[in-house]
Amino acid sequence: MRELIKKYQETGQDREILQVLLDYVDEDLTTLKYNDNAPEVKDGLKYVAYRIRAFMMKSCFARRNARNLTERSNQVDDFEGLHEFLDYLYEVDWIKLDWRALRNYDFSSIYVNESEVRDCLGATQYDFFNLLKKFEGLGQSSDEFKIDFKQTKDNLLPLFEEAFLYAIKKVDCERETKEMVKYINKAMLTKFIELQMKRDNVKRIRKGNKSTYVKAETNAEETDIWMMMFGKTLKHIGGLEAFSLWLTPNQTKFVQDVYNIIEKDLKENNTGAFRWKEDGTPVLKKRHLAKQMEVMTNQKITETNFKQTLKRCEKKIFDNWKEVISNRF
Repeated sequence: MRELIKKYQETGQDREILQVLLDYVDEDLTTLKYNDNAPEVKDGLKYVAYRIRAFMMKSCFARRNARNLTERSNQVDDFEGLHEFLDYLYEVDWIKLDWRALRNYDFSSIYVNESEVRDCLGATQYDFFNLLKKFEGLGQSSDEFKIDFKQTKDNLLPLFEEAFLYAIKKVDCERETKEMVKYINKAMLTKFIELQMKRDNVKRIRKGNKSTYVKAETNAEETDIWMMMFGKTLKHIGGLEAFSLWLTPNQTKFVQDVYNIIEKDLKENNTGAFRWKEDGTPVLKKRHLAKQMEVMTNQKITETNFKQTLKRCEKKIFDNWKEVISNRF
């Protein structure tokens, strides 16, 4: 590991170290841990690969469990029945079952000890083994799981590759292997989460010491741009033209230009153009709008000037709102 990292830091050539890492990711590394019971491992990259594979496995199980909760909602009774049997068998200490595997719906240890399990369950054995068949598709050895894991891997591994290269570029190769692995795993996971959020348009909303994560998505058809701009809708009172008696031509053009910029951002799903509330509602970024107005008008517009101009337009609209309503209806 150390020599490969040094080579990457010196040359920027990533193919060799990535290939070694990816080969390890494809291995079953569940026995690896930094403790007294862990097997002797010369290459620290295996511990990095272990972290990547464990994360992908966890993501795959979470995705499958969420889907199965929906697809198999009519099997709730069966699911509870299966776990009642497993809870009972857990108390039977003379049958050696692999409970770590069972938690992942790998029932192979039950079939290895099938005779003892059937003797233990007596007449209910038939119900239990029928339930096993219904849920075998959830196990890691099933074709269904392998397809899901491949999809998870295809989705996450490119991000892990980029995050890994980011981490090893900064690691100190003079440290002990264990310290290097600890640093790489921490830096890699932090960078991975950042990349995943950016790719999936997930925004972090901080409020005090708490953070909320929302999926940033725009919907041009359902969003009322006037509401975003003024907190009132102009849709049903004649639009911007209804205020032409009070807004100057320049102000009318200014408001319409701002509207057009927002509409374009919404249609193009430009999530970076907005701030986001905890419920996923977009909020205008005045700084972004000011910059876009500069591009559109080819004139220097500061954020402060933009806000003041929009505020003056808003005041004229609010001051004459009642008159427009009364004339309209």
